[in-house]
Amino acid sequence: MQLNFYNTLLVFLVILILLSGCVITFARKSVYAIFALMFSYICVAILINIVFDLEFISLLYVLIYIGAVAILFLFIVMMIPVEDKVKNSFIEH
Repeated sequence: MQLNFYNTLLVFLVILILLSGCVITFARKSVYAIFALMFSYICVAILINIVFDLEFISLLYVLIYIGAVAILFLFIVMMIPVEDKVKNSFIEH
């Protein structure tokens, strides 16, 4: 297999998708996981556009998944009250 620009770009996108999946899995803060999810959606949309040459489907993928699902997740996470452990430790003592 000859590594030209096309194949190198595909391998780079797949590695980015796998790394963002690891960040989604192992992120300590859920906001970081959601941003990694958005990044992986963008990488998959670019991959769909390059491999299958489907610009409209990749645009719909970005609009639906990032515009609706990921922003909804982000809104829900930002609305959930998170207790600050440092603040509570000072109150208890």
